[in-house]
Amino acid sequence: LSAAQNGHKEIVELLLKRPDIIDINKRNYEGGTTLMGAAFYGHKEIIELLLKYPNIDINLQEHKGCSALLYAAYHNYKEIVKILLNEPNINVNIQNNDGITTLMCASIKGYKEITEMLLARSDIIINLQNNEGYTPLIYAAQNGYTEIVELLLKRPTIDVNIKNNEGHTALICAASLGHHDILKLLLKHPKIDVNIKDNEGGTSLMYVVYNGYEEIVDS
Repeated sequence: LSAAQNGHKEIVELLLKRPDIIDINKRNYEGGTTLMGAAFYGHKEIIELLLKYPNIDINLQEHKGCSALLYAAYHNYKEIVKILLNEPNINVNIQNNDGITTLMCASIKGYKEITEMLLARSDIIINLQNNEGYTPLIYAAQNGYTEIVELLLKRPTIDVNIKNNEGHTALICAASLGHHDILKLLLKHPKIDVNIKDNEGGTSLMYVVYNGYEEIVDS
């Protein structure tokens, strides 16, 4: 694990030649594995070596629920994400202890290329919610990532009206923060419900007016 984390490829190669003494899925005190360590620190070549090893479990999660794929996505290691997604047994919908998925990571951080890679998967579940009720769309709308919102809205299974635990939809988030371009994209969606109220009784229009975004009201 230490050799993988520190990028010592030659040492990893030597150790992998001794399957009699190596447990490829052995965990450290935090529940991390060799693959997770390499993914966290962005060591692409070591990951390629590890994935050739028989019986490696690529979906193991450490004590906080993070997997190798979640680590790679969080740090925007695009090439590593691509390599992991090519593994036949990869679970792209795995959630950490907070309910965060890989797609949510990309939506929170604004990683367009990783979002595209994930959305190309037929097994991606785009409407999963985390412990606070957020979806990738709500995160992208709240954080002002117009391109990611656009990508998500192209998916036929997208649910644009999901509420988080506070009752906020993607539209309400965009309205309350003045994300004009995202509002326009959401309002074009045929299934958008502009009259949804949050837990405080607020609607998207009410938030736009309250925050003084006159240009949005006019448009």
